[in-house]
Amino acid sequence: MDTELLSAAARELREFAKAGLRTNDSAARRMRLLERSPALAGLTPVQIAGGDSRARVEYLFQAIIDAIDAMGHPAVPLATASPVPALSEGARESAALRELFGLTSPTRTRTWRVRQEAAAAELHVSWDYFRHDLQDKLLKSLAEVMLIAAHAGHDQSVFDRQAGIWAFATQNDIEREIIEYIRSERPQRAAMLEFSTATTGSILRALRDVDASIHLLAANPERISGWARLV
Repeated sequence: MDTELLSAAARELREFAKAGLRTNDSAARRMRLLERSPALAGLTPVQIAGGDSRARVEYLFQAIIDAIDAMGHPAVPLATASPVPALSEGARESAALRELFGLTSPTRTRTWRVRQEAAAAELHVSWDYFRHDLQDKLLKSLAEVMLIAAHAGHDQSVFDRQAGIWAFATQNDIEREIIEYIRSERPQRAAMLEFSTATTGSILRALRDVDASIHLLAANPERISGWARLV
């Protein structure tokens, strides 16, 4: 792991945490923040968004959220005799980061100080101890998870695998390959089934760039029924 890149990514994450991921800040401010964050802007999830500045910000945010979620789910489950297992250290750190970035309802529109206090409460420490001793370590751990995920090698393309149903940890794991496939093969038609279209922008833009005809069946994720056909 490149220690200088890791430290730079952690510093840039701190600025995004201060701004909050779900605040009412203008899109222009967020795009300017990304322009000042070369380490994060160079990550694969951001690069696959192409030249669309709004999409680049959206996909960086999703990469941050995916990494926070990954920190809260250790690869090997901890055995416990208790019917209600205690939170693992990773789960507590993940919960603290969600508070710090304003990803929970109580912290979504709150100030940086309030979000720091909420994160400290998740770790059962004082606000002063958190901001001086734990905050930077937590952001560095998050940066490490993001860098590892962005540089993880893909042993086999999904398009070379045996036909069937495949599961991926995050959308970014499969999206990059789909976009590369679209750009190399230039399909004339795409039939898509989506539960929510909120994070399919990069794929749709790639299809648009090759003049593909798109047939999209989308659902309202807040309802059990309610499919709509978009052509």
